[in-house]
Amino acid sequence: MISVLLTTRCNMDCVYCVTSSNYFKPIDIDINFAKQGIKDYFEQTKFPYLRFVALGEPTQNFEALVELHAYAKELTSRKLKFELQTNGFFSEEIAQWIAENIHEIWLSFDGLPKVHDRIKRTKDNKPTSEVILRNLKILQEKTFAGFRATITSLNVNRQEEMVEFAYRQGVKALFSKVMLPRANIVSDKILNEALHSLEVDIMNYAKNFVKAWKLSRKLGIFVGNGYINNFDEICEYACRACVPCPHLTSDGYVSACDRATYGKTTLQEFIYGKYEPSKGKIIYNEQKIRVLQSRSVYNMLECQDCKIKFRCAGSCLGTCTQIKGSMFKVIPEYCEAIRYMFENIDWDPREGLFPYFMT
Repeated sequence: MISVLLTTRCNMDCVYCVTSSNYFKPIDIDINFAKQGIKDYFEQTKFPYLRFVALGEPTQNFEALVELHAYAKELTSRKLKFELQTNGFFSEEIAQWIAENIHEIWLSFDGLPKVHDRIKRTKDNKPTSEVILRNLKILQEKTFAGFRATITSLNVNRQEEMVEFAYRQGVKALFSKVMLPRANIVSDKILNEALHSLEVDIMNYAKNFVKAWKLSRKLGIFVGNGYINNFDEICEYACRACVPCPHLTSDGYVSACDRATYGKTTLQEFIYGKYEPSKGKIIYNEQKIRVLQSRSVYNMLECQDCKIKFRCAGSCLGTCTQIKGSMFKVIPEYCEAIRYMFENIDWDPREGLFPYFMT
């Protein structure tokens, strides 16, 4: 797939979000860069898949979203899939357009309204869950909409409750991710202190995730996370960053990873392209591409004796790079948690691939 990061602007002020700091200035993606990146991608793929995301909130640059949606449809006669990752805090009019034009929507909703509203508030400090749940109903009338929850100290022990709530809302899939250290440079004391108070132990997360998984099987709702993505098939590559799939950043770079969403990121290993406006084209770094493509389980020395190496493949490249300083190293605590989840998730390979995949 190709991911287009439409803007750094956001209409919310989430406690753990880097865009809530004073570091980021509002930047909308250069529409010509986005179109060139989409064109480059369409020339190479057999199954075009366009994903709208943002370092901020993608619908804050809604005009560009609509324009790029139309442009992609003009480029190809092949079946085209659109995805949107959003905070869900927008007008009913925008919700209707999304419902009619996007195949898969992931709403950033932290599981339970009271937890969500403590973390995800408007710029003027008002709760947001009511509007998001209203828009969920609009979306569900015409398309698929799932939840994507960030796990913090507030909800790590309440994952079963989160599954029950999603089920009552008619949501078919709930994905979660532990709040991670920031991948962008920020010196904001208030933000740093808030993040520290919300940190989660990865094994505690894993144990509660397994409980949520078992409940979800009874209710008929799917729960997932980035750690179990490869549990349903043999795989030597951890994720799309190893391809690498392009992510077009708001400031004109091509990244391999959702963790490296800004040109000045400390994760420079994942920045492999830059737009040259004067030339109207993107210059790709072939050496960086080859390094990313070499991140196979066969090249992960610490993975060789692991009994589930082909169901994990070293886990998240971005997190490993950020914490251990190299995409070819692993994080032992994460390894332990991933093995625990694999051993306790009752997925029968005869059932085929997981029914949902939150990208």
